[in-house]
Amino acid sequence: SIAWALFGLFTAFYWFTFGGHFYSPDEEMIYYVTEGVVERGSFAVPEQGGTIFIATGAKGVDGDNYAITGLLQSILAIPFYLVGRVVSTAFASCFQPFWTRFFVSLLNGLVGGGTVALMYLVGRKLDYRRSTALFLALGLGLTTFVAIYARTFFSESLVTLWLLLAVWAALSYRSSRQKRWALLLGLALGLSLATKVQSVIAVPAFVCYLLIIMMKDFTGWRARLRWFGETTLWCVIGGLLPMLLVFGYNYLRFGSLLETGATIKSPLADRAFKGSPLVGLYGLLFSAGRGFFLYAPLAVLGVAGTRALSKRHGSETWLLWLLILTHLLFYAFWGQRWFGGGGWGPRYLTYVVPLTLLPAGAFFESEAYSRKLRLSIASLLFFIGLLVQTGAIPTNFNSYYTHDFVEGQVDSDQFLYNPNYSAAWGHWTLWSEPVSYTHLTL
Repeated sequence: SIAWALFGLFTAFYWFTFGGHFYSPDEEMIYYVTEGVVERGSFAVPEQGGTIFIATGAKGVDGDNYAITGLLQSILAIPFYLVGRVVSTAFASCFQPFWTRFFVSLLNGLVGGGTVALMYLVGRKLDYRRSTALFLALGLGLTTFVAIYARTFFSESLVTLWLLLAVWAALSYRSSRQKRWALLLGLALGLSLATKVQSVIAVPAFVCYLLIIMMKDFTGWRARLRWFGETTLWCVIGGLLPMLLVFGYNYLRFGSLLETGATIKSPLADRAFKGSPLVGLYGLLFSAGRGFFLYAPLAVLGVAGTRALSKRHGSETWLLWLLILTHLLFYAFWGQRWFGGGGWGPRYLTYVVPLTLLPAGAFFESEAYSRKLRLSIASLLFFIGLLVQTGAIPTNFNSYYTHDFVEGQVDSDQFLYNPNYSAAWGHWTLWSEPVSYTHLTL
């Protein structure tokens, strides 16, 4: 009942504060796939130019232009698009694009509410008290940049939900040994790949987790290998349908099961593994403009609580940190775009925000520190995180970057590394300016 209440409350909160529009060409690309399926029965999307504000796609085998994003989010947005189209009939035809975008933008509010509810369930699965699990859920939904992306149409919110669902399924499978959890684990990973193909980097961490369970929970190699083989089979069956969607979509567009269009647009070597990974690591974790701990302060408690959690759930601690480090290192090597382009905080690390917060529950329940100290630290970090996110909730989070007193006057790197131009507190300066349309969410 608590999980359902969290789902309803946070979905309503995200819908009440959402923008009703898109913030980037990436969102437009996902939207145009939805529009193409509904209006033209085609996956092809328009090319950028004129009034079309869309990320660059790739030429398919038929010569049409196709999005290089995953298909699943575009499919899930179809019911919202249809509602928007029906509502638009009450207005002039020129307003249809506005209304369809407005309702499509509601999808991630629903996803965000589900992620917060699932955070509570995973906390309970780790044997945290109800109050601790509730604190983690509230912290995730209010004080981290997960709250901001739940108000957008970026794919990060949906991938975050699938990854957390996979963790919940993996933990439940170990405790119950029921095959349905292995099926759900495979399904969740498959859905994450169908949303964003880069999610494949999470798979090795779950394989390692299953191997750890195999060695810890079973004796004798025959029993171990039999369990691992059966588990792998059930996971593959669970992920079969979404993977068929991925392969079929790739083949239909580009004539290859594995081609997503990204390497047609630009070779992988031109986009990744360029620049210094140390710069990427520093930028992702500590930079003034996109540092993870600045935009998710409660993650500090996650680091502090890792040892305590490992004493209670050693294998699960390995799973969480394997996932966190895999994503961190992968995107630290992502050339000069480690920060994820336009966005709020380190956009590519949105997926692991819930995972970094989960060990914080062990810190919160640890007897190594006084209760007063634990409450004081947790409350302070909660307040700081809430303050940072609140600056972007009533405004378009791109406003600070395009504001006339900043635009064109500083180098783009200043927004990343110079504390004087950090959006985390820079958004609050907009409140002292006259209210204008460009500052507002709507």
